[in-house]
Amino acid sequence: MSAVIDHETYLERLEDLYSKVVAWVREMNSEAEFLRVPRTIREGDFQYEADILEVCIPGMGKFSLVPRGCRILGAEGRVDLEGPGGSEALVLREESGSPLTFKEITETGRVIPRESAVPSDHVEGWHFVQNTAIGYLPVLDKDLFIRLLAVLSK
Repeated sequence: MSAVIDHETYLERLEDLYSKVVAWVREMNSEAEFLRVPRTIREGDFQYEADILEVCIPGMGKFSLVPRGCRILGAEGRVDLEGPGGSEALVLREESGSPLTFKEITETGRVIPRESAVPSDHVEGWHFVQNTAIGYLPVLDKDLFIRLLAVLSK
């Protein structure tokens, strides 16, 4: 079961995610442009502001990281990565000792072990939720994020 976090903690973790994404994308393409767009999140009777991060990458298209909130079943927060080819969910899991592993899934569905990411190449707490049930949440790191951009650019 997930711990409940307040919206301020969610916003702090969202900022961590955005700063990593900006660094990763700038490293990949120095001509990329970034824009923050304010958004109101409503969760029950409570509402707060959180920015959407829009990322425009020449040759790939426009992508948006859209915060969905901190009241998420099974997680402490969610952000959707939206692009020309669809969207994928990223979730925040703050639990220590959770059974999350570093693995790689090939296009054929084969699971192979993978070396742990360099700490500077991943965002603490953020994980990728695949649309298919695979039984674990891969940690969001630079390689996975760049792969998601490539898939969503189609």
